[in-house]
Amino acid sequence: MKVELTSILNLDKISVSGMTVPKPEKLEYYERYFLEEGRFASDVIVDEAWNLRTGYVSYLLARKYGVRPQIFEIRAACPIAKVVSGKYVRYTAWEWNAGGSRRNSWVYALKEPVVPGDILRVEAGMGTAYMLVEKVEHAAAADCAHMQKALKHIRKRKK
Repeated sequence: MKVELTSILNLDKISVSGMTVPKPEKLEYYERYFLEEGRFASDVIVDEAWNLRTGYVSYLLARKYGVRPQIFEIRAACPIAKVVSGKYVRYTAWEWNAGGSRRNSWVYALKEPVVPGDILRVEAGMGTAYMLVEKVEHAAAADCAHMQKALKHIRKRKK
C-alpha cells in the first residue's frame, strides 16, 4: 500500500545514500520528458525511514529545477514493481496508430527508461501486442503478480 507524503515531506529529508549516479543518457531522456511535458515520468518512493527506494531521477530533476514531485511511502520490506498503463496500438516499424480504446497495465522490468508516450511490445492474452504508455507508476510487487510483462521497448515515442 502506498501513502502519499507530498505535502509533509521535504526533499531535504529524503536519504539518497546507496543510490548510484544514473547514466547520462537516462538522465537526459527523463529530463527531456520533464521539460516537454512539464511533469515527471515517475513518482518518488521512500520507505518509512524516508530512504529513497525508487524515483531517483525524478528526485534529481526536482532538486535541479526547484519543483516538488509526488512523494509516496511504501514499507521497506515490500518489493516494488514498475507498472506501465496504456492502450493498445497497431504498430509497424514505420508508423503506429490508435488501436482502440482498450486499456491495460503491465509490469515493466526492462533496463531502458520509460516515459508516457513510449511504445512497448507486451504480453497479451493472444500472444504479443503493442501498447502506448500513458502512465508510469510503482506498486507493491505482490499486487502485480497477476499482470503480464512488457517484453521490449520499441525506442519510439508518440509525437
